[in-house]
Amino acid sequence: MVTQNPPDSTCTQAGFPAAEGRIKVEGHAMWIHGDSTGSVEVLNCMRFADVLFKESKMYRLKTIAFVLAAMSLETAVVKAQEQPVDHASKAAQADGISADGISADGISVDDLQSQLREIACAQAADFANPSQSDAIRIVRERGYQNESFNAVVYNTMRTSIDPETWNYVDASKALLLLPHTTLETKVQSKLALECFLSALGQVPVLRGRAVSTRVATNLAKKAEEFLAKHPSELAENLREALKFQDLPSSAFTLIQHTGEFDQSLMPLVLEVARGDNVKAASAALQAADICLERMEANLNPGPTEKTAAVIEDKFLKYATAVIKRYDKNEDGRLTEQESSSMLMSPMKADLNGDRLVPVKEYGDYLKTRQKK
Repeated sequence: MVTQNPPDSTCTQAGFPAAEGRIKVEGHAMWIHGDSTGSVEVLNCMRFADVLFKESKMYRLKTIAFVLAAMSLETAVVKAQEQPVDHASKAAQADGISADGISADGISVDDLQSQLREIACAQAADFANPSQSDAIRIVRERGYQNESFNAVVYNTMRTSIDPETWNYVDASKALLLLPHTTLETKVQSKLALECFLSALGQVPVLRGRAVSTRVATNLAKKAEEFLAKHPSELAENLREALKFQDLPSSAFTLIQHTGEFDQSLMPLVLEVARGDNVKAASAALQAADICLERMEANLNPGPTEKTAAVIEDKFLKYATAVIKRYDKNEDGRLTEQESSSMLMSPMKADLNGDRLVPVKEYGDYLKTRQKK
């Protein structure tokens, strides 16, 4: 059991009696002492968090007050705005809050929301702040967008994905904040693409140092998920890279996320497939094959039995090649240990839960994934 109390002077600075400002931490239970409820309690929490924000050595208490403010505000909003119309006035009055979300002492829910937004965005943008992760969670849950994120996210992503200053933690946080900036979507997509390529570039480096590659592959996966949500901008950024023959072989897998825009990329992809760079040519050829197959399916919906058999055979052949490459004991199945070095884990294909992935299971999984 840990009890941690801030100095009375800090509570006084926050504008309320020391007794109300005391914070106790017992196990996972956290609360602020005092008789205040509703919007008054929220304001106390937020004032307290704001004061602690300026006290560099009181990060833990600041985080608790900040989280409590968010939780209390959520309760106040529900009470003030989500009560049925015929009961709202009576219920709000019992808590000292009017039907329009204003407490007896004149504190409005709108004002509290504005203050929480200001504090959350300020802390989320501070990469040196130990409470940043909590602030980012609140920013994401509440869907805040803020121009103040633009410069810090842009600069952090460019710095943290540089091979000389590679920083997985900062890159991951910046990637989470990226959709909450007001940067143009094309710029966001370009940053995510650079993050994806940098993370994959770190995989062989980490492997060479006998270090786990999980952090790099996880970051690449998160960046790919972001890119998949913006097919038009992704296609535009890939097109620019392809024009200058400046697309790494690992990036060709992203073409599958460009949707209807992949047809315009095909001439450039096929040009790379004809090139002298063996690795890039191979990746481009496979990407072109997959994209063309999707285009053909769109032109001819409802494949014939023969076409379906050809497609299934294709995925089985690919699954066989992958498993053969990583199957160290040559039993025709992949274990978790054998597949640990793969960029995308095949364990999702394990439908029967035996933690083994044979060719048929992996082939069926790839075919299902391709349809999505």
